[in-house]
Amino acid sequence: MWTVCWKSKENGDGWDRFTDRDDVINLTNTLVREGGVEESDILIFPPEADILKIPYDNLEDRHNSLPLKESKDEPDQNKKRCKCSHDRFSAHQRCYHNIIVDSDNSFVDNVDIYDSEKPYGPYSCEKCGAEYDDLDNLYRFIRVRFHHEDSGFCKTTFKTIGKKQQRYYNRHDDGGWYTVYPTGGYWESDTPVKKEIIFQIVNKKGDVLFTESNSFRERPFTSVNIFIGNTAKAYAKEHNLADHEQWKQYMSSCPEYEEFIKKDYRENWLYSKREVIETKILDSFTYLDFKYNIAEVKVKHKISGLEYLSYEIQLLSDDCGDMCGGDICGYKLLSNE
Repeated sequence: MWTVCWKSKENGDGWDRFTDRDDVINLTNTLVREGGVEESDILIFPPEADILKIPYDNLEDRHNSLPLKESKDEPDQNKKRCKCSHDRFSAHQRCYHNIIVDSDNSFVDNVDIYDSEKPYGPYSCEKCGAEYDDLDNLYRFIRVRFHHEDSGFCKTTFKTIGKKQQRYYNRHDDGGWYTVYPTGGYWESDTPVKKEIIFQIVNKKGDVLFTESNSFRERPFTSVNIFIGNTAKAYAKEHNLADHEQWKQYMSSCPEYEEFIKKDYRENWLYSKREVIETKILDSFTYLDFKYNIAEVKVKHKISGLEYLSYEIQLLSDDCGDMCGGDICGYKLLSNE
């Protein structure tokens, strides 16, 4: 069917569909002559455009309930490529020509190629220059997105994008990739992924953030918990913050502490009696699709009155699971200043 869309300053936007081309012409003429619509504000889609229609369930990302936008240059997963994802190579070939010669039997010009043999290597990638003796040694690319993280078992689960029948892969913190059968929701690793499979980890926009496989790490991935932990340690070192043990000693230094633990748990004294006085946002960053703040939190202990500043990485996104939250960088113990 023909589809006509138009924009009108007087009557607003509109659209209509027709099976007959003449109806399209009549509507267009009416819109221009009587409806005050500019020709440049009319879009006409021929019947051939119907093949580009996308069902809604293909457009929706069911995990996040947000539109999933795939990159247009996503590599064909069934086509082998160089590790840089390029698919064109310089090679060698023996060809047989019809040619023109002069009366001395000297070459003058080529006419055409009437036969040629199979191309052979070594093959050199046009983009990165990598050489291959055999094209059987090329790679296949699979694009995946973060699904969830299980830090207890040191693994991150990814899902393929743009497919109705999604597949899942586990990436262990030691760098190994495994197939996954999510039966019963346990997401257990099955068999190691073949070395010629390269994973491109992308965000919701389709940007490639990390590239790696079981055979090489071009842009290696770091699990969310490890990345957040490393960021917290770096921040603590840069700002010379007290660590967790120093904070516990500080909180246990007042007279009220000894009386409290005679009738209650030490953990309740440390963690249940805090009162947040003020929170300041110092910085922010994004990892994968998850947003974090670095905050300075002023805290007062309800019983002892001890005060301290807690420097925390706080998760703003709410869709990455319990295992991908924030962390505490360190403390400034105000009574020691």
